[in-house]
Amino acid sequence: MKNQLNNVQNLYVNHLELCLKSVLFRMVKPYEVRLVEDDNGNVVWIEDNNTEQSELHILLAMYLYKLSIMFQGQLKEITKEELERQLNLNPEMLNRDRLYRLCWSIGCLSDILNVNDERAIVISVIKDLLTLCEKKVGKDNKACVASNIMYVVGQYPRFLKNHFKFLKTVIKKLFEFLLEIHPGVQDMASETLLKILVKTKEEFVYNFKQNDNFIEGCCKNLNDNMHRISFNNLLFLYQGFGELLNVFTKELLNKLKSDRNFIYTDQFESNVIQYQNYMINQFMK
Repeated sequence: MKNQLNNVQNLYVNHLELCLKSVLFRMVKPYEVRLVEDDNGNVVWIEDNNTEQSELHILLAMYLYKLSIMFQGQLKEITKEELERQLNLNPEMLNRDRLYRLCWSIGCLSDILNVNDERAIVISVIKDLLTLCEKKVGKDNKACVASNIMYVVGQYPRFLKNHFKFLKTVIKKLFEFLLEIHPGVQDMASETLLKILVKTKEEFVYNFKQNDNFIEGCCKNLNDNMHRISFNNLLFLYQGFGELLNVFTKELLNKLKSDRNFIYTDQFESNVIQYQNYMINQFMK
């Protein structure tokens, strides 16, 4: 009787593991992702999202949530194996569909993993995705990988808050994506940067003394490259950095203004104020 029960349990376990793999590579596009591969194999920016598809994503995410609780070890193994397989393909080759669906699945798990498991999987996935971005050739391949990097990092604000050095690396990478000319990459980078800054802004205040030059560097970067960023995306950036500057105390902001080493931060604050006035005028029309 005991052996029969064990056999039944093993049967269910095997089937559930197959279900985990099936859901991972059949995940539907989340609502916030708009840089995707179209029917012709081109990576494009879509203006409108499919509501039915978003509802299906929520349903599949719920199934994945339950399966991942039971099989966290298998989840890590499947993810690692797939990313290694993609890395071993020729530089011109990339299975975009599988990569998209895997990363959409990883993004669904930000609320269920404990801190240690979250750290392990995020570092592993982002590290492999960054390597993919460097090794793969072709604008569409790079745009696909960039889209997945931005989606995954945007889904794990708790991890970014706990690892400020990694957060700075992510923001530097987003600034690189802001200057990409592939349609949609700049749009997703600006939206992701806004999302991250809103959720992690307090960390910049807590870590300001050790990283004061980082904010000045970001502001200088934006001032230097403003002509390469579209107007709509600049509005996203002003909103994001406006949120960031709002958490600084008046005393700290006054110190920045009086310090010659922070001329770009002062200039950028003026730009943020102009943005706020612009939005007020648009609202009043």
